[in-house]
Amino acid sequence: MLTAKAAAAYLGLALSSFYEIVRSGRIPRYDFGPRRIRYEEADLDAFKAQCRSTAIKRRDRKSTRL
Repeated sequence: MLTAKAAAAYLGLALSSFYEIVRSGRIPRYDFGPRRIRYEEADLDAFKAQCRSTAIKRRDRKSTRL
C-alpha cells in the first residue's frame, strides 16, 4: 500500500491533483487511523485504465501546411 505522495508519483500527478481525485471518490482510500491513509496499487491501476482513451485523432492536413 502506498502513501498519498507515493501514489501521486505512481500516477504522475501533482499531490494536489491526486487529492482532488481522491476527494471526488474516483480513487478509494484505506484509513488505518487519523493520519495513516494508504492507497492500493490495484485501485490506482484501475483508475489509470479508466482514464485511457482509445480514440485516435487525425490531423487536418490543411492546418499543417505553411
